[in-house]
Amino acid sequence: MGSFLSSLEKDKPLYALNVGEFEQLMAELMQANQIQSPERIPVFTEVVSDQMNISECAKYLNVSESTLHRYKNNRAIPFYKVGRTVYFKRSEVDAAINSEQKKKGASK
Repeated sequence: MGSFLSSLEKDKPLYALNVGEFEQLMAELMQANQIQSPERIPVFTEVVSDQMNISECAKYLNVSESTLHRYKNNRAIPFYKVGRTVYFKRSEVDAAINSEQKKKGASK
């Protein structure tokens, strides 16, 4: 069985590893550096990213995807497109929602 590190393309960025790949990489690094294996290696199974796609953002805001598309089309929430894929930044969505709530509160 070949080394995990040797199977990677050297000129391509590394974005994400699954748990098995992470454990294999840690074992190889520890062996290469002659480090004793700790009893427990913490593994983070949930990664909170600032980027959300349409379905993630709709769930985050507790609205339907069609409602989120309406917000997007009306420019109520900032978004980014990469090709045909739409992304939202969680921090910018929060800021837009907070700003809208402040506007509604001030007009009452």
